[in-house]
Parts: sequence; C-alpha cells; structure tokens
Amino acid sequence: MRKTILLLFIGVFILSCPSANMRRLNYVVNNPQTDPQTAYFIRSGMIAEGMSTAEVQASWGDPLISRSYVNSEARSDKWVYKRGGKTFILYFKNGKLTSRDVF
Repeated sequence: MRKTILLLFIGVFILSCPSANMRRLNYVVNNPQTDPQTAYFIRSGMIAEGMSTAEVQASWGDPLISRSYVNSEARSDKWVYKRGGKTFILYFKNGKLTSRDVF
C-alpha cells in the first residue's frame, strides 16, 4: 500500500513538472500569431536572431544569469545559458535577440 501511494505521488510530481518539450509546445499553441519559422525553432529547441525574449525563454528555458541595462536610447539584456558543455551569452536589444557568444 505504501509503495502504491509513493509511486502515485512520484507520478503526479513528475507530470506536474513541465518538460522542455511541453513548455515549447505550450508557447506555440498559446501564441498562434508566432510566425511559422519561429514556431518551428521554438518546437525544435533552437534560437535565432530576431526572436523575442519570450520566444527564447520558451525555446531554451530560464537563463542561469540575466542582466538588464537601460539608457535613454534602449534597453539591453544579457542572458547566460549552459548547454551541451558550452556557455552561451545571448544579447538582446529592446526585447529582441541581436547576437550571441559561445565559449
């Protein structure tokens, strides 16, 4: 009986944690105005220049580190991810991905 309850609890816990694929699919379904190429990138876990911060976050998840800078002309953001043994630094200007560095 205890084993059954424990297994049920673990199953509910796992199902309540959205996987990367579910996060991506949910974003695409809930944002039908997303252009088809960007939606494909999100579903595939890829990013491209011009994507919004929300689109990148849907594709790659939350960054490990994020910093925002604001001046009179624009807002700039820098996000850091670790993926596949590499460090990615993503640069955004006014909410759009403009470039990235890979180390």
